[in-house]
Amino acid sequence: MKQTAIEWLYNELLNSEPNILEWNKLFEQAKAMERIQIIYAYDDGANERHNDPVTGEEYYNKTYKQ
Repeated sequence: MKQTAIEWLYNELLNSEPNILEWNKLFEQAKAMERIQIIYAYDDGANERHNDPVTGEEYYNKTYKQ
């Protein structure tokens, strides 16, 4: 079953002991998962448009990195 990064994080937090260091690690993993999901989703949409010169990676960096 596919999960969003948020669903994954929620399940991980439910099944973990309260530990701020572990939770920070899980949060960073979820952010990395979300980044990949956004890039893949953009690339899938770009393939349908056939002429989008921007890659998913470029879109993510332009939109979410300041």
